[in-house]
Amino acid sequence: MTDKNQPAESRIYSDEHGNQFKMDVIKHFSFGDKQYVLTREQRLHHHHDESCDCHDHHHQPAETANEDLYVFEWCDGPDGPALLAVSEATLKALEPFLAGLEIKNNEEKLGEQSMIIIGEKINGAIPATAKAIAARDAEYITHMARIQTAAGVDYIDVCASVENNVELETMKWLIDIVQEVTETPIAVDSPNEQTCIATMNYCNKPGLFNSVSMEGNKVDVGFAAIADTSWECVALLNSDKGIPKTAKDRLDVFADIMAKAKAYGIDPSRLHIDPLVEMLCTSEEGIAVVTDVIREIKNQYPTIHVTGAISNISFNLPARKTVNMGFTVMAMMAGLDSAILDPTDRDLMGIIFATEALMGEDEYCVEYIRAYRQGIHGAVKK
Repeated sequence: MTDKNQPAESRIYSDEHGNQFKMDVIKHFSFGDKQYVLTREQRLHHHHDESCDCHDHHHQPAETANEDLYVFEWCDGPDGPALLAVSEATLKALEPFLAGLEIKNNEEKLGEQSMIIIGEKINGAIPATAKAIAARDAEYITHMARIQTAAGVDYIDVCASVENNVELETMKWLIDIVQEVTETPIAVDSPNEQTCIATMNYCNKPGLFNSVSMEGNKVDVGFAAIADTSWECVALLNSDKGIPKTAKDRLDVFADIMAKAKAYGIDPSRLHIDPLVEMLCTSEEGIAVVTDVIREIKNQYPTIHVTGAISNISFNLPARKTVNMGFTVMAMMAGLDSAILDPTDRDLMGIIFATEALMGEDEYCVEYIRAYRQGIHGAVKK
């Protein structure tokens, strides 16, 4: 078998229903006596200006193990080279070869939200997880790691929420289990920055340090630990004075954090600033303080990330998921681009993809459609 790289090009693939898919050719290669191409879907085209359910059927191009890429047979046609669908048997025969291909491509992956998702379900503050930790139920932790990975999270948050004298060993137990079943980076989560530093050594790859703040010397200790690494970091806008009540006071804390980041040589793009999402039921002004802070942070540092625990907004309220979804839309409109949440909440994930499309961040709704096809959002298909 041989392969050859050719300049980037696009071709239209038409399925048996007349639906058209614009495919970017990533790589040409030969297998046996036939020529094939590895492609990425660019956007959808249809013959008519009407809605289409083509993504609900099974007539799409043959998808590889990398769900972002598709393989076609490359044939000469009367109008030039054409893409022909391959059978499942052919795709299976190609799998060993495809697995060895090195694909160099800097484009943003299709089917992924711009929002950075930090999966929250392995946290001892959640009763079911606390029970599993206490019983050393590895099967439960494994399941939580797998379902969050399947939902496409960028990080899996690991927080033991146990007594200090057993926190470190519990964190190691949790991280070891998670890393047995997924390569998704870990967010090491503890109110004790020394625990976060110690658990960095248990991780197979750089992840997310969760968290630092201007309380005591937490920011100095945390920033010193990650300064010469590729780790990213969550920074909370609280200080020794507690949680600031006004947007101005929170932005003052933010200024102090950014001064520390500069001193330690940490680029803003490595930071996830938490503006401190509080319970809606105790607020007189809704989320105005939070959204004002988010907007100003992004105005000052466009490459910085703004994060938050989505479910904090709905504590002590009925129908919490409804409030969570409403908050997510408003926060994203203000500039929230990172979030700690339940990625298995299909409605919430759908809201994120839909909001990105409505904000013009998902051209032709390609990512929204791809995520639907992958089962990340929408009704569960029977």
